[in-house]
Amino acid sequence: MRLLETLGLPWSAAKALLSRGLRRLMSRRFPRNSALRAAFEAYSRDRSPGTRRAFYDALLKSRLIVGTRRPPGKRALDVAQLAVGSQAGLIAVADPAQLESTVPEWSESAAVEGKLLFRMAVQQGRDFVIADLFGERLAFKGADLKRLAAGEMPQADPAPAKLAAAGRTRWSRPDPAPSASAPSGRALSILREEASAAGLAGCYLLKADLGEGAERTALVFEVRGEAGLAAVRRYMERVDLRLRPEDWGGPVHIVAMTRREIEPLRPLALVISERPRS
Repeated sequence: MRLLETLGLPWSAAKALLSRGLRRLMSRRFPRNSALRAAFEAYSRDRSPGTRRAFYDALLKSRLIVGTRRPPGKRALDVAQLAVGSQAGLIAVADPAQLESTVPEWSESAAVEGKLLFRMAVQQGRDFVIADLFGERLAFKGADLKRLAAGEMPQADPAPAKLAAAGRTRWSRPDPAPSASAPSGRALSILREEASAAGLAGCYLLKADLGEGAERTALVFEVRGEAGLAAVRRYMERVDLRLRPEDWGGPVHIVAMTRREIEPLRPLALVISERPRS
């Protein structure tokens, strides 16, 4: 099961699955951040004041890779948000080779200066920034975000970041009665209309409990290979043109599964579209 780690936003702020081949092609245009790698390795071996200062200087000056989306009708890109439990923050990658395992499968990606990334986190009121530094993830939180945004060193060194495993998600049936946190009848109607028009089969609505009080509406797709991901991408782009953020009733969890993974969940699901059972 591949759960997209892009929780906490309506689909309009978290759209478009990409094939791995395109992701690898995109990664070639991103910086390798060799100076940051050298500074981080020295800092990891010996956390003396000098290596610590050099590491944070390099982190703030380096161009880190983030998942982005382009709102309809706008030129500017928005940086993707990551939800971990009940908190939300930003995630960035120093090494393009880590794109596929860390940054969600966005339709677009961009490189931003480290200092700017921390400024955005502060301006947007985020709880944390997770930096994947050559395979090691570090979480920056609290007042240290403001210090880094100002070009200063954090008071405490960051702790390793551990993202919740996909298997910890608890699934249940969506609330049957309309509520402020559930997709509207209009949303369900549009989801089904577009699925029928696209010939999309294997789409289900579930409720996902991610722990720590974080619950999401989950739109689960049966996907087989890269062609299936591309079909989901086209479908969600069409849906996004017709739905307003309030139609979702809250954050949406977008999930791609194989048929084998979906089968145990089918009795709990509200069917959007379904492939005839063979």
